[in-house]
Amino acid sequence: MSSPADGRRRPHLATFILAIVALLAAVALILEVIPSNYYMLLPGEALAVEPLISIQGYPQQHFKGQLFMTDVTIYKVNHKLEELYGRLNPNAELDPAQSFAGGLSESQYLQLNDELMLDSVQRAEVAALGAARGYKPHFATKGPEVAFILPNLPASRVLQVDDIILSVDGHAVTNAESVAPLIHAVKPGKKVAITVKRGKTTHTYQIRTVPSTNGVPKKNGKTPLIGILVRNRLILPVKISINHENIGGPSAGLMFALGIVERLQHRDLARGCRVAGTGAINYLGQVSAIGGARQKVIAAEHAGAQYFLVPHNPTNMRDAHAAGGNIVIKPVNSLRQALNYLHEIRRCS
Repeated sequence: MSSPADGRRRPHLATFILAIVALLAAVALILEVIPSNYYMLLPGEALAVEPLISIQGYPQQHFKGQLFMTDVTIYKVNHKLEELYGRLNPNAELDPAQSFAGGLSESQYLQLNDELMLDSVQRAEVAALGAARGYKPHFATKGPEVAFILPNLPASRVLQVDDIILSVDGHAVTNAESVAPLIHAVKPGKKVAITVKRGKTTHTYQIRTVPSTNGVPKKNGKTPLIGILVRNRLILPVKISINHENIGGPSAGLMFALGIVERLQHRDLARGCRVAGTGAINYLGQVSAIGGARQKVIAAEHAGAQYFLVPHNPTNMRDAHAAGGNIVIKPVNSLRQALNYLHEIRRCS
């Protein structure tokens, strides 16, 4: 039998709970109207690279082992409630929008990442063909092309996407890698002469540089910037197509290169295992740092990967190990080093 005291406690407890719920709801509503300006990185997916690669004359293989590219989910944080979620989520990473996107709008940032992925695919193709041996890609006889132009910077006033760059300050250029050093040779604020071929006509523009740091305009920056992304025009000995699944950025380069080598050489590079990884790559097969290493390791573990290849970069290695779990983290400096490592791993049953 309940006592009178018991009967009095129940409504008091219910009222207390309702008050807490109402307070939390009010706080949530307040946080939802306070603006915030971050990008949040969350674990994305690990996608098998073999089905994404098509090489004319080299049909798809069905090996026991699998190579996986990994990505992150990028979410624009616009109010404090979303920011609070990012700070409480142990798998999330918050970066200020200005430093993360370099002052670009969300749509401009996504467009830039699409171009970086296309550039990464091209670099992966060249690096893989060099590693597979017997294949010799070469540059088109004219120079590289303008792939992307940052808005509101000097180049945006005169250059156009698809312009072919012939020279910088009178120095002929044949590849994308030679453009930036020539621009960086002038002092920030000085003009640089860019000669381009547009359609059937040739134009020379005097473009004033702006100071920058890490590719972002900064008043006290030490590096001159005009605001273009340049891509090589290459002629490959085999026709390669890569479906990058609407994923942006350069970080899938290493795994795409491994997938191409695997197809060309008809061998199971993963040796029956599930090997994931990340890393930007250049034409020589050198691997460089990326973002979101911790989130990518988590995505790889969710896909059942046993090994994870990460750029041999202190920040990347620290973040990869911070993800924990049982996956084996292997730092690599180059495509060749990654191939050697895969050759040495114990075959999985």
